[in-house]
Amino acid sequence: MQKTTLARLASCIVVLLGVSAAGCSDSGVEPTPPRVDPTSIRITAGDAQTAPAGNRVRVSVRVSGEAGVPAGNVEVVFKVRSGGGRVLLARALTNPNGVASSSWILGLKPGANTLEATVAGLPPVTATANAISDFNIDVRYIGEATEAQRAAVDSAVRRWTNIVVNDIFNLRVLSTAGDCFPQQPDLDETVDDLLLFVHFAVIDGPGRILGRAGPCFVRTLNLMPLMGLIELDVEDLVGIEEKGALVDLLMHELGHTLGFGTIWPMRSLVTGYGGTDPSYTGQYGNTQYRMMGGAFGVPVENLGGAGTRDSHWRESTFGVELMTGYMTHGGNLLSAFSIASLEDLGYRVNIEGADPFELGNAMNAAAAARGTFSLDGREELIRPRFPRF
Repeated sequence: MQKTTLARLASCIVVLLGVSAAGCSDSGVEPTPPRVDPTSIRITAGDAQTAPAGNRVRVSVRVSGEAGVPAGNVEVVFKVRSGGGRVLLARALTNPNGVASSSWILGLKPGANTLEATVAGLPPVTATANAISDFNIDVRYIGEATEAQRAAVDSAVRRWTNIVVNDIFNLRVLSTAGDCFPQQPDLDETVDDLLLFVHFAVIDGPGRILGRAGPCFVRTLNLMPLMGLIELDVEDLVGIEEKGALVDLLMHELGHTLGFGTIWPMRSLVTGYGGTDPSYTGQYGNTQYRMMGGAFGVPVENLGGAGTRDSHWRESTFGVELMTGYMTHGGNLLSAFSIASLEDLGYRVNIEGADPFELGNAMNAAAAARGTFSLDGREELIRPRFPRF
């Protein structure tokens, strides 16, 4: 302490002799460096990124003055311009190197995101990021499938993976051959996020069972699907393919495999099972339904057999909605409350992936004009079990 004081006194003596010196003040604070007026701003890190939708990325900019001198203590404003995300730090000061950074949460919609960084008096600079779904569906075919059938499966998978965007923890599945369905192979592997078997087969001839779908196994910790099956009778698909409804049918069945209707009982999401007025009570699904003008409790199908009632939306109320027990020959609409119901199961979803569905009787007339086919008695739902490890 004594040596420090003596050093400062010596410094002051130098000042008294007319020579400039630092450290004369007993506070020990370094003098503030002269301000550098900013003349340019550029992105130094975080531009042109690709990351899962909803994830956090980092963006940095460097502010400089004349001759490239770093401009410290300059305010930079960060603002999302597109993609629906947000920033965690909207305003930041540059450090002595002229650098300021912010964390950017990408939007839940897969696609382009842009972020603007601005310094007063200078043109803004823009960082871009490509948000992708972090949800993976590993499709494996059992037997043969035509090119058109594979294209329809690809289309349905692509649509759902633009709606469900979050990663689900990897898990090992151990299953002996035939455990879920007769053609299932032995399995001992780690799954990320859903392993989906697709089987186009002859089941029982035209006019009877159209198909079966659902999750064979769910994760014990969160009840989310791990492995599932979609099986369709090729002898029933001829007219459906001709009328352009195969993609819609696969979308519907894949919805069940993701848990729509099949995991509801495990999560107690429906009241009035087996009664005259069952209703869906999940928080997120109902929030979207009420935003569209509905009352609390989304009407669930109260007619039909075991594969239809209590596991679909009510046809008499929702008509052309994709997840009712009836399908139109093209033009089935996936509503925002159907998508939000998956959030009740634990998924993170992109609501913007919904079709422009509205409540009202006009949709039933539209369905009647295009023609419908019933899934009642023709669709079997696979009820989930827990895997062995």
